[in-house]
Amino acid sequence: MVSLHYIHLSTVIENTNRHTVLENLALTVCECQPAPDQLLAQGLFPCSPLRPSVAADTNLLELIITSFLYLTLNSTG
Repeated sequence: MVSLHYIHLSTVIENTNRHTVLENLALTVCECQPAPDQLLAQGLFPCSPLRPSVAADTNLLELIITSFLYLTLNSTG
């Protein structure tokens, strides 16, 4: 027996004008197609392994990782 459930989640994507955009996305999820697998196939990284409510664009995550490489450390705090 296949159990279907629906997930509504928000995705954080990078806009062409360098603004962060929040969009809503609905998924139909079952045991054969878990939500994280569907999100990764669309280029989105889920923020939870089971029932994600937020996902981030993988390009945005790459930008954050690259930014941390060149980030100046706070030596006064």
